[in-house]
Amino acid sequence: MNKKITVFTTVHEYYDNRIFFKQIKSLLKNYDVEYFAQANDDVKANLGKNNGFLKINLFKRHRGRLKRILKGYKLIPSLLKTHSDLFIFHDFEL
Repeated sequence: MNKKITVFTTVHEYYDNRIFFKQIKSLLKNYDVEYFAQANDDVKANLGKNNGFLKINLFKRHRGRLKRILKGYKLIPSLLKTHSDLFIFHDFEL
């Protein structure tokens, strides 16, 4: 069984090039990944062949820094339920 990593962002859209296509695609070579991000439409993702499992959790896009920070705190219970081995918070500037 692969180790599990959860990646989450409250600022970037789920399809952000740095997170989705670089970081997550690289992690999927050796890990199962659960990804939390914002989106406004239906998701259809194709990352090609990989050894890991990807689960995407989307939430409504929020405008304003305060709402994004609060969304980060509201995500904590959902993040803890993933039972991941490692968490990567992409928005360290918050």
